[in-house]
Amino acid sequence: MQFSAILVTLAVAFAPALAAPTAEPAALQKRDVGAYVCTGENFTGQCNHITPPYNVCQPFSATGLTGYQSWGPDNGDTCIWYTGGSCTGTQSGNVYYPGYADVPDFWKFNTASFKCYSL
Repeated sequence: MQFSAILVTLAVAFAPALAAPTAEPAALQKRDVGAYVCTGENFTGQCNHITPPYNVCQPFSATGLTGYQSWGPDNGDTCIWYTGGSCTGTQSGNVYYPGYADVPDFWKFNTASFKCYSL
């Protein structure tokens, strides 16, 4: 009887440590990210909705466009542009939703790579 009481006490004491791990809070979970990119200002011209891998550097060619003048991350997503390939060189500040209907000229002509992530 005393042995059973000890087992129950140990089971209760260690149950939280043996429980299945809980999921990350929603704010920290990786999820699909996206951005709307267009060759014209005000989201006109040829446009593509891209879904790059979460926080993985992409060459600009991953947009499927040869240039861009407007860029808008999906709501809750953030993108960063880089002047060099492999997300090197000068980086832009964070680009948040709704993005830029008219991207600053420097970035229109100097973006070589980018990455996007969710908050």
